[in-house]
Amino acid sequence: MEGQTYEKLIRQKAVGREFFPRLVLILCYVAWLCLCVLVLTRIKFSPALMVLMLALTVLLVIITWKYVQIEYEYSIYSGTFFLAKIYGKKKRKELIEIDLKHATLIAPRTEEHLEKVNAINPKEIVWAVSSPKSKDLWMIVYPINEKENSLLFFEADERAIALLRKENPRATARVK
Repeated sequence: MEGQTYEKLIRQKAVGREFFPRLVLILCYVAWLCLCVLVLTRIKFSPALMVLMLALTVLLVIITWKYVQIEYEYSIYSGTFFLAKIYGKKKRKELIEIDLKHATLIAPRTEEHLEKVNAINPKEIVWAVSSPKSKDLWMIVYPINEKENSLLFFEADERAIALLRKENPRATARVK
């Protein structure tokens, strides 16, 4: 049974559109600190109020920063592909569970395979990658219901590809 399981953790890099939320959050933190300094200078200065403002700032950072530190964990176990999104290494959200036998296409992200995906016209697209420009991007097209499909992009290595091919050889593309 050991040969039929696989797990991989992918950390999302802060590039492109993934960098923007981090930048906005940092600007919000700076604006909050400026507001705190303004309040402290307008009213009678109080060390207790300064400590309270600093504590609120630290609490704000602790609560919100985890939502821009995103990791994806996918695992393949007994013919099922599981995908989870992890926020700040603490909060885990299960995203997808795919029975690989029902997948219609498992292939690398190439122009040829993207044309096939466009012909299928998936209803939703899920990105579980460190960067959209990563070199090992693969995709799985799987049915949501009888008429609609969904598309998942993920990063795969040789071991994952071999296991995907073993679970659904018809749908898995051959790599040259």
